[in-house]
Amino acid sequence: MDLGVCIYITWFIISEHHVVFIIVVVVRVPVRVKFYGAIRHELEVDELVIDDNAGSIRDLLQAIVRRLGDKAKRALFDEATGDLRTGLIILLNGTPAMLSGGLDASVYEGDEVVIDRVEIIEVEGGG
Repeated sequence: MDLGVCIYITWFIISEHHVVFIIVVVVRVPVRVKFYGAIRHELEVDELVIDDNAGSIRDLLQAIVRRLGDKAKRALFDEATGDLRTGLIILLNGTPAMLSGGLDASVYEGDEVVIDRVEIIEVEGGG
């Protein structure tokens, strides 16, 4: 997994002969987004690592559109309404995001998001 690492160093002079150094290491773990099914085929991408501070599913989807462009916008959003496309399945750490706050569900560093789309075909018949 790719990690973003920031190192902050500061020091304090206590006296003429004593200096205290404080070193803080901050490790950022990106959000991993996996694509399955029809959406994987449409986007031609299996997985993305999003380093942006994705605060919510909505923010994460916008980050995906920024990264992949118009094809992602068409695959994720209805062009006429701007709403999510019908049949999209979004899992946040294995749980449907719509059960965890929908588009406003919080996304934290290290989370895994899975996106798939299911096309429903109506079948009629009789006998």
